[in-house]
Amino acid sequence: MNRDLSAAILLIGLAAASCTESPGGRPPAVADASAGNDLLAVDVLPPAGDVLPPVQDAGDDVVPDLAADTAREAGRADGAIDRTETSGGACPPSSAPLGPDQPWIVPFASDVIGRLSGELELIPGLSLRDRATTSSRKLARDHLAAVLQQFGLTPQTHEYGTGVNLFARLNSTTGAGPEVVLGAHFDTVPQSPGANDNATGVAVVLAVARFLSQLDCRSKAVVVVLFDEEEVGRLGSQAFAAKLAADGVAVHSVHTVDQVGWDRNADRLIELQRADPGLRELYDRAVVKLGVAIPLVDTSTGSTDHVSFRPRFPAVGVTEGYRSGDTTPHRHMATDRFPTINIDYLKSTTVLVSQVIADLVR
Repeated sequence: MNRDLSAAILLIGLAAASCTESPGGRPPAVADASAGNDLLAVDVLPPAGDVLPPVQDAGDDVVPDLAADTAREAGRADGAIDRTETSGGACPPSSAPLGPDQPWIVPFASDVIGRLSGELELIPGLSLRDRATTSSRKLARDHLAAVLQQFGLTPQTHEYGTGVNLFARLNSTTGAGPEVVLGAHFDTVPQSPGANDNATGVAVVLAVARFLSQLDCRSKAVVVVLFDEEEVGRLGSQAFAAKLAADGVAVHSVHTVDQVGWDRNADRLIELQRADPGLRELYDRAVVKLGVAIPLVDTSTGSTDHVSFRPRFPAVGVTEGYRSGDTTPHRHMATDRFPTINIDYLKSTTVLVSQVIADLVR
Protein backbone atom coordinates (compact mmCIF):
# COMPACT_ATOMS: atom_id res chain seq x y z
CA MET A 1 0.00 0.00 0.00
CA ASN A 2 1.46 3.40 -0.91
CA ARG A 3 1.99 6.18 1.63
CA ASP A 4 -0.85 8.37 0.32
CA LEU A 5 -3.43 5.57 0.52
CA SER A 6 -2.22 4.58 3.98
CA ALA A 7 -2.67 8.16 5.14
CA ALA A 8 -6.15 8.31 3.61
CA ILE A 9 -7.20 5.15 5.42
CA LEU A 10 -5.91 6.50 8.71
CA LEU A 11 -7.85 9.72 8.17
CA ILE A 12 -11.01 7.67 7.55
CA GLY A 13 -10.41 5.79 10.77
CA LEU A 14 -9.85 9.04 12.63
CA ALA A 15 -13.05 10.51 11.25
CA ALA A 16 -15.05 7.45 12.19
CA ALA A 17 -13.69 6.66 15.59
CA SER A 18 -10.44 8.41 16.54
CA CYS A 19 -7.55 6.03 15.97
CA THR A 20 -6.12 6.81 19.41
CA GLU A 21 -6.90 3.64 21.30
CA SER A 22 -7.90 3.72 24.93
CA PRO A 23 -5.90 1.81 27.58
CA GLY A 24 -6.36 -1.95 27.57
CA GLY A 25 -6.82 -2.25 23.79
CA ARG A 26 -10.43 -1.12 23.72
CA PRO A 27 -11.56 0.14 20.32
CA PRO A 28 -12.31 3.85 20.12
CA ALA A 29 -15.79 5.31 20.39
CA VAL A 30 -17.62 5.74 17.11
CA ALA A 31 -17.93 9.36 16.07
CA ASP A 32 -20.45 10.93 13.72
CA ALA A 33 -18.07 12.22 11.08
CA SER A 34 -19.31 14.50 8.30
CA ALA A 35 -18.75 12.41 5.21
CA GLY A 36 -21.52 13.66 3.00
CA ASN A 37 -25.02 12.28 2.80
CA ASP A 38 -25.45 11.54 -0.88
CA LEU A 39 -26.30 7.94 -1.67
CA LEU A 40 -25.37 8.49 -5.31
CA ALA A 41 -21.84 9.79 -4.87
CA VAL A 42 -19.16 9.08 -2.26
CA ASP A 43 -15.61 10.27 -2.87
CA VAL A 44 -13.54 8.72 -0.11
CA LEU A 45 -11.70 5.92 -1.91
CA PRO A 46 -11.28 5.50 -5.67
CA PRO A 47 -13.35 2.74 -7.27
CA ALA A 48 -11.48 -0.54 -6.99
CA GLY A 49 -12.54 -1.99 -10.33
CA ASP A 50 -9.24 -1.17 -12.06
CA VAL A 51 -7.17 -3.61 -10.00
CA LEU A 52 -7.88 -6.77 -11.99
CA PRO A 53 -10.59 -7.82 -14.42
CA PRO A 54 -13.55 -9.47 -12.69
CA VAL A 55 -13.82 -13.22 -12.66
CA GLN A 56 -16.68 -15.50 -11.86
CA ASP A 57 -15.94 -18.32 -9.42
CA ALA A 58 -18.98 -20.43 -8.79
CA GLY A 59 -17.16 -23.67 -8.20
CA ASP A 60 -18.43 -24.06 -4.64
CA ASP A 61 -22.07 -23.38 -5.39
CA VAL A 62 -24.59 -26.09 -4.68
CA VAL A 63 -27.59 -26.99 -6.76
CA PRO A 64 -30.81 -25.95 -4.98
CA ASP A 65 -32.65 -28.83 -3.33
CA LEU A 66 -35.86 -28.63 -5.31
CA ALA A 67 -37.57 -31.34 -3.29
CA ALA A 68 -36.83 -29.51 -0.06
CA ASP A 69 -37.99 -26.24 -1.60
CA THR A 70 -41.27 -27.84 -2.68
CA ALA A 71 -41.86 -29.33 0.75
CA ARG A 72 -41.04 -26.02 2.40
CA GLU A 73 -43.52 -24.14 0.24
CA ALA A 74 -46.22 -26.74 0.91
CA GLY A 75 -45.65 -26.35 4.61
CA ARG A 76 -46.23 -22.60 4.37
CA ALA A 77 -49.32 -22.73 2.20
CA ASP A 78 -51.60 -22.10 5.16
CA GLY A 79 -51.05 -19.56 7.91
CA ALA A 80 -47.75 -18.26 6.54
CA ILE A 81 -46.50 -14.90 7.75
CA ASP A 82 -46.93 -12.13 5.21
CA ARG A 83 -43.28 -11.12 4.68
CA THR A 84 -44.27 -7.74 3.30
CA GLU A 85 -46.13 -6.51 6.37
CA THR A 86 -45.44 -5.85 10.01
CA SER A 87 -47.76 -8.02 12.09
CA GLY A 88 -49.11 -6.73 15.40
CA GLY A 89 -47.81 -3.84 17.47
CA ALA A 90 -46.82 -1.79 14.45
CA CYS A 91 -45.18 1.57 15.02
CA PRO A 92 -47.52 4.53 14.54
CA PRO A 93 -47.12 6.68 11.41
CA SER A 94 -46.29 9.62 13.67
CA SER A 95 -43.07 7.98 14.85
CA ALA A 96 -41.01 10.17 12.46
CA PRO A 97 -38.76 7.49 10.91
CA LEU A 98 -35.07 8.25 10.58
CA GLY A 99 -33.70 8.00 7.05
CA PRO A 100 -31.10 5.28 6.37
CA ASP A 101 -28.72 7.44 4.30
CA GLN A 102 -26.55 8.49 7.22
CA PRO A 103 -23.36 10.60 6.95
CA TRP A 104 -21.40 8.30 9.25
CA ILE A 105 -21.72 5.17 7.08
CA VAL A 106 -18.56 5.62 4.98
CA PRO A 107 -16.10 6.44 7.78
CA PHE A 108 -17.66 3.86 10.08
CA ALA A 109 -17.59 1.03 7.50
CA SER A 110 -14.09 1.99 6.39
CA ASP A 111 -12.87 1.74 9.96
CA VAL A 112 -14.49 -1.68 10.45
CA ILE A 113 -13.05 -3.08 7.21
CA GLY A 114 -9.65 -1.47 7.74
CA ARG A 115 -9.25 -2.97 11.20
CA LEU A 116 -10.53 -6.43 10.33
CA SER A 117 -8.38 -6.68 7.19
CA GLY A 118 -5.14 -5.41 8.73
CA GLU A 119 -4.85 -2.03 7.02
CA LEU A 120 -5.40 -0.44 10.41
CA GLU A 121 -4.25 -1.73 13.78
CA LEU A 122 -6.92 -3.74 15.54
CA ILE A 123 -5.38 -2.77 18.86
CA PRO A 124 -2.17 -0.76 19.39
CA GLY A 125 0.75 -2.63 17.90
CA LEU A 126 -1.32 -5.45 16.39
CA SER A 127 -2.74 -5.88 12.89
CA LEU A 128 -4.55 -8.98 11.67
CA ARG A 129 -3.10 -10.92 8.72
CA ASP A 130 -6.20 -13.07 8.46
CA ARG A 131 -9.10 -14.30 10.59
CA ALA A 132 -8.52 -18.02 10.11
CA THR A 133 -6.90 -19.14 13.37
CA THR A 134 -8.62 -19.53 16.72
CA SER A 135 -6.55 -16.70 18.20
CA SER A 136 -7.08 -14.24 15.33
CA ARG A 137 -10.82 -14.91 15.28
CA LYS A 138 -11.00 -14.27 19.02
CA LEU A 139 -9.20 -10.95 18.60
CA ALA A 140 -11.63 -9.97 15.85
CA ARG A 141 -14.62 -11.13 17.87
CA ASP A 142 -13.54 -9.14 20.94
CA HIS A 143 -13.23 -6.02 18.83
CA LEU A 144 -16.64 -6.55 17.21
CA ALA A 145 -18.23 -7.12 20.61
CA ALA A 146 -16.93 -3.74 21.75
CA VAL A 147 -18.35 -2.10 18.63
CA LEU A 148 -21.79 -3.56 19.38
CA GLN A 149 -21.56 -2.19 22.91
CA GLN A 150 -21.11 1.28 21.47
CA PHE A 151 -24.69 1.07 20.15
CA GLY A 152 -26.05 0.11 23.56
CA LEU A 153 -26.31 -3.59 22.63
CA THR A 154 -25.23 -6.47 24.85
CA PRO A 155 -23.01 -8.84 22.85
CA GLN A 156 -23.25 -12.54 23.64
CA THR A 157 -21.14 -15.46 22.52
CA HIS A 158 -22.53 -18.72 21.20
CA GLU A 159 -20.04 -21.54 21.54
CA TYR A 160 -20.79 -24.64 19.51
CA GLY A 161 -17.68 -26.81 19.77
CA THR A 162 -15.22 -25.77 17.09
CA GLY A 163 -16.06 -22.07 16.98
CA VAL A 164 -17.84 -19.15 18.59
CA ASN A 165 -20.55 -16.96 17.09
CA LEU A 166 -21.16 -13.41 18.31
CA PHE A 167 -24.69 -12.05 18.53
CA ALA A 168 -26.80 -9.34 20.11
CA ARG A 169 -30.50 -8.62 20.27
CA LEU A 170 -31.94 -5.21 19.55
CA ASN A 171 -35.24 -5.42 21.38
CA SER A 172 -38.63 -4.39 20.05
CA THR A 173 -40.04 -1.24 21.61
CA THR A 174 -43.60 -2.56 21.29
CA GLY A 175 -43.08 -6.12 22.53
CA ALA A 176 -44.78 -7.67 19.52
CA GLY A 177 -43.95 -9.59 16.37
CA PRO A 178 -41.46 -12.29 15.34
CA GLU A 179 -37.75 -11.53 15.19
CA VAL A 180 -35.63 -10.57 12.20
CA VAL A 181 -32.15 -12.09 11.92
CA LEU A 182 -29.35 -10.18 10.17
CA GLY A 183 -25.94 -11.81 9.89
CA ALA A 184 -22.56 -12.09 8.21
CA HIS A 185 -19.52 -14.30 8.74
CA PHE A 186 -16.37 -12.73 10.15
CA ASP A 187 -13.80 -15.48 9.51
CA THR A 188 -11.49 -15.82 6.51
CA VAL A 189 -9.47 -18.50 4.77
CA PRO A 190 -5.79 -18.69 5.82
CA GLN A 191 -3.48 -15.94 4.56
CA SER A 192 -6.28 -13.78 3.21
CA PRO A 193 -7.04 -10.43 4.87
CA GLY A 194 -10.67 -10.88 3.83
CA ALA A 195 -11.52 -7.23 3.21
CA ASN A 196 -14.32 -8.14 0.82
CA ASP A 197 -14.83 -11.71 2.07
CA ASN A 198 -16.26 -10.83 4.45
CA ALA A 199 -15.31 -7.68 6.33
CA THR A 200 -17.69 -5.86 3.98
CA GLY A 201 -20.63 -8.01 5.12
CA VAL A 202 -19.68 -7.44 8.76
CA ALA A 203 -19.52 -3.69 8.15
CA VAL A 204 -23.00 -3.68 6.61
CA VAL A 205 -24.49 -5.68 9.49
CA LEU A 206 -22.91 -3.41 12.12
CA ALA A 207 -23.95 -0.24 10.29
CA VAL A 208 -27.55 -1.47 10.01
CA ALA A 209 -27.53 -2.33 13.73
CA ARG A 210 -26.28 1.15 14.54
CA PHE A 211 -28.99 2.72 12.41
CA LEU A 212 -31.76 0.58 13.90
CA SER A 213 -30.62 1.40 17.43
CA GLN A 214 -31.46 5.06 16.69
CA LEU A 215 -35.08 4.39 15.66
CA ASP A 216 -37.64 5.55 18.19
CA CYS A 217 -39.99 2.63 17.51
CA ARG A 218 -39.32 -0.98 16.54
CA SER A 219 -42.21 -3.45 16.24
CA LYS A 220 -39.89 -6.46 15.98
CA ALA A 221 -36.68 -7.45 17.69
CA VAL A 222 -33.61 -7.78 15.48
CA VAL A 223 -30.96 -10.42 16.15
CA VAL A 224 -27.58 -9.29 14.83
CA VAL A 225 -25.18 -12.21 14.44
CA LEU A 226 -21.60 -12.55 13.22
CA PHE A 227 -20.91 -16.14 12.23
CA ASP A 228 -17.73 -18.06 12.82
CA GLU A 229 -16.33 -20.71 10.45
CA GLU A 230 -18.28 -20.02 7.29
CA GLU A 231 -15.13 -20.79 5.34
CA VAL A 232 -14.96 -24.37 6.63
CA GLY A 233 -18.50 -25.43 5.79
CA ARG A 234 -20.83 -22.79 7.27
CA LEU A 235 -20.42 -24.36 10.71
CA GLY A 236 -21.22 -21.19 12.64
CA SER A 237 -24.44 -20.36 10.84
CA GLN A 238 -25.59 -23.99 10.97
CA ALA A 239 -25.06 -24.02 14.72
CA PHE A 240 -26.86 -20.70 15.15
CA ALA A 241 -29.85 -21.87 13.10
CA ALA A 242 -30.07 -24.93 15.34
CA LYS A 243 -29.90 -22.69 18.40
CA LEU A 244 -32.78 -20.51 17.18
CA ALA A 245 -34.87 -23.61 16.58
CA ALA A 246 -33.99 -25.15 19.95
CA ASP A 247 -34.80 -21.88 21.73
CA GLY A 248 -38.17 -21.73 20.00
CA VAL A 249 -37.51 -18.29 18.53
CA ALA A 250 -40.23 -17.06 16.19
CA VAL A 251 -38.30 -15.81 13.16
CA HIS A 252 -39.84 -13.60 10.50
CA SER A 253 -36.87 -13.89 8.12
CA VAL A 254 -33.10 -14.27 7.97
CA HIS A 255 -30.93 -11.91 5.89
CA THR A 256 -27.23 -12.72 5.41
CA VAL A 257 -24.63 -10.49 3.76
CA ASP A 258 -21.47 -11.81 2.10
CA GLN A 259 -19.09 -9.94 -0.23
CA VAL A 260 -20.52 -6.53 -1.02
CA GLY A 261 -17.45 -4.47 -1.88
CA TRP A 262 -16.89 -4.90 -5.63
CA ASP A 263 -18.73 -3.05 -8.40
CA ARG A 264 -16.47 -2.62 -11.42
CA ASN A 265 -19.18 -1.30 -13.75
CA ALA A 266 -20.69 1.01 -11.09
CA ASP A 267 -24.26 -0.19 -11.65
CA ARG A 268 -24.76 -0.98 -7.92
CA LEU A 269 -26.34 -4.34 -8.79
CA ILE A 270 -27.21 -6.63 -5.88
CA GLU A 271 -27.87 -10.33 -6.13
CA LEU A 272 -30.52 -11.85 -3.87
CA GLN A 273 -29.60 -15.45 -3.24
CA ARG A 274 -32.53 -17.89 -3.15
CA ALA A 275 -34.98 -15.36 -1.68
CA ASP A 276 -37.86 -17.19 -0.03
CA PRO A 277 -41.43 -16.08 -0.87
CA GLY A 278 -42.14 -12.46 0.03
CA LEU A 279 -38.52 -11.46 0.68
CA ARG A 280 -37.65 -10.27 -2.83
CA GLU A 281 -40.63 -7.90 -2.61
CA LEU A 282 -39.16 -6.29 0.52
CA TYR A 283 -36.04 -5.30 -1.41
CA ASP A 284 -38.07 -4.13 -4.42
CA ARG A 285 -40.14 -1.86 -2.20
CA ALA A 286 -37.05 -0.48 -0.50
CA VAL A 287 -35.49 0.45 -3.87
CA VAL A 288 -38.68 2.30 -4.83
CA LYS A 289 -38.85 4.06 -1.48
CA LEU A 290 -35.23 5.19 -1.74
CA GLY A 291 -35.79 6.42 -5.29
CA VAL A 292 -32.50 5.06 -6.60
CA ALA A 293 -31.50 2.72 -9.41
CA ILE A 294 -30.29 -0.50 -7.82
CA PRO A 295 -30.77 -3.56 -10.04
CA LEU A 296 -31.85 -6.64 -8.09
CA VAL A 297 -31.08 -10.07 -9.55
CA ASP A 298 -32.39 -13.38 -8.19
CA THR A 299 -29.88 -16.24 -8.13
CA SER A 300 -29.77 -19.82 -6.92
CA THR A 301 -26.36 -19.39 -5.28
CA GLY A 302 -26.15 -21.69 -2.30
CA SER A 303 -22.60 -21.49 -0.98
CA THR A 304 -22.93 -19.16 1.99
CA ASP A 305 -24.70 -18.70 5.32
CA HIS A 306 -28.29 -18.16 4.16
CA VAL A 307 -28.43 -21.87 3.25
CA SER A 308 -27.99 -22.90 6.89
CA PHE A 309 -31.37 -21.52 7.92
CA ARG A 310 -33.48 -23.46 5.48
CA PRO A 311 -35.90 -25.18 5.70
CA ARG A 312 -36.51 -23.99 9.28
CA PHE A 313 -36.72 -20.27 8.52
CA PRO A 314 -37.34 -18.03 5.46
CA ALA A 315 -34.03 -16.61 4.29
CA VAL A 316 -32.23 -14.57 1.65
CA GLY A 317 -28.57 -13.87 0.91
CA VAL A 318 -27.29 -10.47 -0.21
CA THR A 319 -24.16 -10.21 -2.32
CA GLU A 320 -22.44 -8.39 -5.20
CA GLY A 321 -22.61 -9.60 -8.81
CA TYR A 322 -21.32 -13.09 -8.05
CA ARG A 323 -23.36 -14.74 -10.80
CA SER A 324 -23.64 -11.60 -12.89
CA GLY A 325 -19.95 -11.42 -13.84
CA ASP A 326 -19.04 -8.47 -11.63
CA THR A 327 -17.47 -9.99 -8.53
CA THR A 328 -14.10 -9.57 -6.85
CA PRO A 329 -11.17 -11.46 -8.40
CA HIS A 330 -9.44 -11.39 -4.99
CA ARG A 331 -11.67 -13.86 -3.18
CA HIS A 332 -9.68 -16.18 -0.89
CA MET A 333 -6.42 -14.50 -1.90
CA ALA A 334 -3.77 -12.43 -0.14
CA THR A 335 -4.85 -9.52 -2.36
CA ASP A 336 -8.32 -9.28 -0.76
CA ARG A 337 -7.32 -6.00 0.87
CA PHE A 338 -8.91 -2.71 1.81
CA PRO A 339 -7.75 -0.80 -1.32
CA THR A 340 -9.86 -3.13 -3.52
CA ILE A 341 -13.11 -2.14 -1.81
CA ASN A 342 -15.53 0.13 -3.68
CA ILE A 343 -16.77 2.16 -0.75
CA ASP A 344 -19.46 3.89 -2.82
CA TYR A 345 -21.04 0.52 -3.63
CA LEU A 346 -20.72 -0.58 -0.02
CA LYS A 347 -22.59 2.50 1.14
CA SER A 348 -25.34 2.00 -1.44
CA THR A 349 -25.84 -1.58 -0.29
CA THR A 350 -25.79 -0.57 3.38
CA VAL A 351 -28.50 2.01 2.82
CA LEU A 352 -30.69 -0.50 0.96
CA VAL A 353 -30.38 -3.20 3.63
CA SER A 354 -31.02 -0.59 6.32
CA GLN A 355 -34.21 0.42 4.54
CA VAL A 356 -35.37 -3.20 4.20
CA ILE A 357 -34.87 -4.04 7.85
CA ALA A 358 -36.27 -0.70 9.04
CA ASP A 359 -39.42 -1.31 6.99
CA LEU A 360 -39.76 -4.71 8.65
CA VAL A 361 -39.53 -3.38 12.18
CA ARG A 362 -41.67 -0.23 11.85
